[in-house]
Amino acid sequence: MAADHASESRRGLGALLRDLVEGSSELVGAEVRLARSELGAMAHGAGVGTAYVASGGVLLLIGTLVTFTGLIL
Repeated sequence: MAADHASESRRGLGALLRDLVEGSSELVGAEVRLARSELGAMAHGAGVGTAYVASGGVLLLIGTLVTFTGLIL
C-alpha cells in the first residue's frame, strides 16, 4: 500500500496534466448534459403553463358570452 502511494506521488507533470484535461473534459460534458436537461424541463413547464392560460382564456370568453346571452334572454 505504501508503494502505491509513493508511485502516485511520483507521477510526472505530463501524467498530471493529462488527468486534468481528461477530468475537465468529462466535467464540461456532464455540465452540458445537465444544462440541456434543465432547459428541456423549463421549456416543458412553460408550454404547460401557456396551455393552461390559453384554456382559461377560452373558458372566460365562453362564460362571458353565456352570461350576456342569459341577461339578454
